Amino acid sequence: MGKPIINNLNFDYSIFVSLALIKLTNISVISFLFQTLNSPFIYDYINEIKVGGGTHTYKINIEDLYNFPIPIPPLNEQKRICKTIDKIFKLIKAL
Repeated sequence: MGKPIINNLNFDYSIFVSLALIKLTNISVISFLFQTLNSPFIYDYINEIKVGGGTHTYKINIEDLYNFPIPIPPLNEQKRICKTIDKIFKLIKAL
């Protein structure tokens, strides 16, 4: 639930009812958006708005995507943030 991936498929495909496809109008923000959607901040938000449980699996409603609290800094800042995250992940993997 709420696990983003970057779709770089270059052919027609169908998606299952339990998936959402976010099409960007500006592809230059893809790395930042991916990192943001994978952040603890968004996971905590998803935990607050999820529905279901009990005999049903948890889910988020597609309408809730429009209200995700995603900060959008200037493009240069987005790139700097993504570079820093990549450096940190490389250091973690090296351990």
